[in-house]
Amino acid sequence: MARCLNTRPGGGHENPANAVVCPRCDFLVQGAHIGGYEVLSFIGAGSYGHVYKVREPAPLGRIMALKVLRFDQFNEKALGNFFDEARRIADLQHPNILPVYNFGKLEDERPYLVMEYAPQTIYDLFRRDDGSRRVAYAEELVPYMRQAADALSFVHQNGLIHQDVKPGNLLIGRSGQLLLSDFGTTFYLGMQTHASLGEATGTAAYMPPEQWQGNPRRDSDQYALAVSCYELLSGRTPFVYRRVEEMWNAHFNELPSSPQQWNRRIPVEVAAVILRALAKDYRQRYPNILEFAQKYADAVQTAQQRYVCQVCKHQNRTGAQRCSACGAEHDNRHCPYCDEPLRFGQRCCTVCGRLTIPPGIMLNSPLSGVSARQQWVAQPRQGFSGLLVIDQFFRAASQRQVGALPAFQYYLGIVGLGVVGYSDHQPGLFVALQDTLNDIAPLPRADPG
Repeated sequence: MARCLNTRPGGGHENPANAVVCPRCDFLVQGAHIGGYEVLSFIGAGSYGHVYKVREPAPLGRIMALKVLRFDQFNEKALGNFFDEARRIADLQHPNILPVYNFGKLEDERPYLVMEYAPQTIYDLFRRDDGSRRVAYAEELVPYMRQAADALSFVHQNGLIHQDVKPGNLLIGRSGQLLLSDFGTTFYLGMQTHASLGEATGTAAYMPPEQWQGNPRRDSDQYALAVSCYELLSGRTPFVYRRVEEMWNAHFNELPSSPQQWNRRIPVEVAAVILRALAKDYRQRYPNILEFAQKYADAVQTAQQRYVCQVCKHQNRTGAQRCSACGAEHDNRHCPYCDEPLRFGQRCCTVCGRLTIPPGIMLNSPLSGVSARQQWVAQPRQGFSGLLVIDQFFRAASQRQVGALPAFQYYLGIVGLGVVGYSDHQPGLFVALQDTLNDIAPLPRADPG
């Protein structure tokens, strides 16, 4: 006798030794042979299929993954989607896309795919010594953001949109590389800018407004990747609701909180880049997903300038509050404007509110390239240059009059958690006062209208 691989309560039904599919459920039987592949164990469920660990026939005997269409999804539409997924992946030859090696059908006519075995997702990379999951450090995500963006850019160049980018579909290959998987919801755009599907397809927590409306576009994958990055850094997605209606309303009408609200070690530069990619209006996001990944890497590089210990010159992780090499909590730095002593890694002076990092090392602003729809954020007050407006804001902040310039408090959704300013004279200057909020005053919610 052999047992099926149904992991649900009451599963694991006994079957004859030569059985392939359990007659009481649609799960495969352990030890069954399908097209020469031996079924070893159950891995998990995809968008419309079950995935199993299998062994390739001798002499190679490699471990592979086999995806079978679920019986409850065995209809004409799902069957077409399954065939489409097989063809799409077979055509997408890229080092960061999960490859397909074989295709076939079971005795009950359900199709299956044989793919590379990649049991880990990106979640599994970030664990403590006891095995429990932890949030990622900003710099740890840089190579994976690049690889995911490279894969998605390749998908977009081939006229497709993925529509289901999430950490669970970002697998880790045998060599430690990221592999984009699950192309079951992929749609072919061709030369069109967006689709008109008439229905929402994807995973609710990661879907931008246009995807909820059934009009996904290439920018939709950027939004989903930003949600994934937000989750890996903060431990949760921007919106957490049980009901689909509530999730729909949040993606349309709620500004996402800065990820720093859930993890104070996330650099403000990184938070600003993520929040721009989470803009409700796709035109306010980055022009393409590769630029998003590059801006993320640039933001991490800028943030790391704060964490080079001035005592021992050791490069610390972003968000460090003391040097991990020499233990210094104060590394002999002072505000260049008022000479106030600064704590380790401090970005802004708690007395005068000014940046403690010379503007010369700051990289391009996340505000660059915004459309006219939100240019009011970047406009200086009448009679002042952009630099003077920022200076006026610093003065107001140091006097606890942070409500004086509410426009700075709104952009990129850093509401009540951070401040972003823009200079018309120095477009590369990105000003953020995230690190001093507790020392200045809580910011009132600004009216985005």
